[in-house]
Amino acid sequence: EDALRQIDTLLAESPENAFLWELKGQVLFEAGRPAEAETAHRRSVELLPEAGLLRLNLAQAIIAEERPDRLDEAVAELHRSLAYERDNPFAYLLMSQAYGAMGDDGQARLAQAEYHFSIEEMEDAQRAAVFARARLEPGTAAYRRAVDIILATGASMQDIDELDRSQQN
Repeated sequence: EDALRQIDTLLAESPENAFLWELKGQVLFEAGRPAEAETAHRRSVELLPEAGLLRLNLAQAIIAEERPDRLDEAVAELHRSLAYERDNPFAYLLMSQAYGAMGDDGQARLAQAEYHFSIEEMEDAQRAAVFARARLEPGTAAYRRAVDIILATGASMQDIDELDRSQQN
């Protein structure tokens, strides 16, 4: 509470400072108050819409509220976050969590594959991408991205066939 009072004092002096709003959101989030954190993070995004990390924090707060009807919004914020900061592995982990909670196993595993690929865990990336590909609609952008990850991890067609067979068991 003391930290929040101090942040509010600073916000009274600089109400347009996106990073003070982000700080307030983070303190609230870490205090287990995700709905209040969302409000603060949303304000930070309004003030600095092209900051990927601020959008990631907003998405994290939305996910933490555990409201299934809001997960689409969280995923959209994570996609926007990645458009600005492509190299943030944590965004992929959050995306995997959100898609998993939505029951979309293909997209959840694709996000896991992206995470592992981004931190150069190629075997795990390959395995998650094969799992994702088996659950995504052929020809879609997500399906093609899963195939890209599989191939980028050095898989041969024989490897892909073996991975496919292991997924069926």
